[in-house]
Amino acid sequence: MPIEADLRENGQVVYFKITEPWTMEEVFAGFAQTQAMRDKIFAEDPQRRVHSLIDLTEVKIAPPGALRSRRAPGMTHANRGEYVVAVTFPFAREIMLTVFKVMHVDGKLFETLDEAWAYLRPLLKPPLSERDTEPLDKQ
Repeated sequence: MPIEADLRENGQVVYFKITEPWTMEEVFAGFAQTQAMRDKIFAEDPQRRVHSLIDLTEVKIAPPGALRSRRAPGMTHANRGEYVVAVTFPFAREIMLTVFKVMHVDGKLFETLDEAWAYLRPLLKPPLSERDTEPLDKQ
């Protein structure tokens, strides 16, 4: 399957991976999945931010219409957080830069998935169970 979409880090990050070969129809189906994830989280807690981590590290070429990817829910949803992309190859990087410019999104590009996670992890909140176990004098 060329599209993988799931929630990670206790529901604080939508991870969206594209591998070749892929089509825009498959991407839009993945967008529908992430929209449903975001809508559910928003209904439960409208203040909660959900970051996006897009993994394009294996994408070398793009199908026609790739700029339509600007319709990603992570760029427009009410609970959107940081929009982070791991992108290795120049063509995919240029497409993402164009999408950021067209959508006026302050997205972050990284060469590797490890670099992208290193940027995102400090922005994540610890799970409630960890926050609740801190001694009172440290809160």
